[in-house]
Amino acid sequence: YHATNYFLPPAEKSKRVLTIHDLAFLAAPELCSPKVVGPYARWMRRFARDADAVMAYSESTKTDVVRYLEVAPEKVRVAPMAVDEGFGAIAREEAARILERDYGIPSPFLLFVSTLEPRKNVPTLLRAFARVQRSIPHYLVLVGGVGWNAEGIFETMAKLRLGARVIRPGFIPHDKLPAFYSAADAFVFLTYYEGFGLPLLEALTCGCPVITSNNSSVPEVVGDAALCSDATDDESIAGDILRVVHSPSLREEMVRRGFDQARRFSWDACARATLEVYRGLGRA
Repeated sequence: YHATNYFLPPAEKSKRVLTIHDLAFLAAPELCSPKVVGPYARWMRRFARDADAVMAYSESTKTDVVRYLEVAPEKVRVAPMAVDEGFGAIAREEAARILERDYGIPSPFLLFVSTLEPRKNVPTLLRAFARVQRSIPHYLVLVGGVGWNAEGIFETMAKLRLGARVIRPGFIPHDKLPAFYSAADAFVFLTYYEGFGLPLLEALTCGCPVITSNNSSVPEVVGDAALCSDATDDESIAGDILRVVHSPSLREEMVRRGFDQARRFSWDACARATLEVYRGLGRA
């Protein structure tokens, strides 16, 4: 029995595999809803102990599982996620036309894609954008629904008086996202913590230069294809934005490296790693 979303039910005869997506509720509980922290923190150590094998999407999450749940390293296997086949780059001009026509979003712009919540560190992104807004003509497009405790994001936006320079189209269906990634001049994702960080891989797959933080699983996903900074250093991040926007040669190099890095991940590889765990338990 493979429990794919934290909760491990009892099983009388079968071996049990538990997937843990991330341990943000233990590693950074202040960034998570109390509705998640309480029950998840209370049960996860027991579930991880009782499982015959634990799976994670990154080495970073494996390290957290060993540290916070006191699980033996050999019990935890890593099977990285991937981007769906068919999800990929669109010609920039065509992508820009789609966004202008369907969403009224003008170019050029910088992009963020995720739920608006504390863990995604959007206020630092807004502060970095405020530092550069007078030096570049770009808009900042925040794609994603409003999540838990998002008030600070809107307070920061109002305080910085970013006004019409920030565009919020809300939640966008997954199959529409390639146009956003393909048309953006950069994907800026300053998360505090990720178990994997699928939007990063989506951006790389679509040929969008990535500016991101240097914590948790992020370095595993982006490799040498992104510009990485401390998630709290809005001055350094602003400098990275200007470098990408003003240097076509840097942008071209980041796009090339991004495609190379994205090819390292596939659902076939994830499936093979998962199957190996099943077979190992079958032989045990």
